[in-house]
Amino acid sequence: MIRSLFIVGALFLSVMAATAQVQPSQQQPSLNAGQDMTVVKPKLPLGDVKVVARFIETVEIKGTEVEAFLDVKKALNAASEAGSKAGKKDEDLIVVEMRMDVANNFYVLMQRATLKGQDAEKFKMIISALQDAAREAAGQKK
Repeated sequence: MIRSLFIVGALFLSVMAATAQVQPSQQQPSLNAGQDMTVVKPKLPLGDVKVVARFIETVEIKGTEVEAFLDVKKALNAASEAGSKAGKKDEDLIVVEMRMDVANNFYVLMQRATLKGQDAEKFKMIISALQDAAREAAGQKK
């Protein structure tokens, strides 16, 4: 079990590393075409979703990455708004639904970010939630 989780995690990280540049979702190479329909559902505290939505705005992007950035921002803001409308508190877990390509872009944006040491644990928790959701989605697809 642990070995298979390690393998899935390594596969996820290798895919993320191979696409070190954020790719606009409508310009994804055909290699990622199968991922577009896979939905990743990381579970995060509402407060963290709000913070990370503002946090990724500090990441420098290229003109070719605008659509990809906006897709990530849209997914985070939609989840945040839905959680707030449902009366969730900042510490309540919500599900952030996004396509695999959007999750990949979210991961890349997070890796580019500059953060303070005090934010390291929260950063790690968000990345772990994203990776866990990707593993879960990959397992359901099989």
